[in-house]
Amino acid sequence: DVEEEHLPTELRAMPSAEREEYVAAKVEQRKKLEAEIVTLDKKRDEYLAKEMKGDEAKVKNSFNSQIFNTLKRQTHSKKYRMSSPKF
Repeated sequence: DVEEEHLPTELRAMPSAEREEYVAAKVEQRKKLEAEIVTLDKKRDEYLAKEMKGDEAKVKNSFNSQIFNTLKRQTHSKKYRMSSPKF
């Protein structure tokens, strides 16, 4: 529960019951979007795995590999550990 003074203006103007319905609808919307993100991420991973399969030059020079390697170099000095990308 959030104190009313910390709510956005549009929510403060709503009656309590309407506010609860609005928040419940937003929670449902967020759940659907999160599920869609998971699905799209899985499809992306499958696509990348298919495209990169067997072509080491493509993998080494891919945008994802470049980003991963840059992050790995930057975090190494801070003792962070990163797992390898999925492709």
